[in-house]
Amino acid sequence: MIQSFVFMEGKLVGRDLELEALRLVRADKGLILWVDLQDPSPEEIKNVLEGVFQFHPLAIEDCVTPSSLPKIEDYDDYLFIVTHGVDFTAYRKIQYHRARSLSRKDYLVLSPQPS
Repeated sequence: MIQSFVFMEGKLVGRDLELEALRLVRADKGLILWVDLQDPSPEEIKNVLEGVFQFHPLAIEDCVTPSSLPKIEDYDDYLFIVTHGVDFTAYRKIQYHRARSLSRKDYLVLSPQPS
């Protein structure tokens, strides 16, 4: 599933856009785009990471390959970041989460740790 949020001057102006609309928003430098890939299919990954954002093939590979290490990669005009977090809300149970993000000043793309 692909969730998206579009902001202008700090206000939400759109959400859950189709792929073509994501491409148009991405080209508009006055907007900020947040894309959250939740349990994405291989097709969604390809359509968003490659088709909409044209991320480097190694960054895309890192998004789909499980890894236990946090990291930051600087790709000239965006950052690829793997972070680790802890969920303390589970009763008497600690859950660990890993997230991958690709970010620049006008967008943020989140992708969960692949299984």
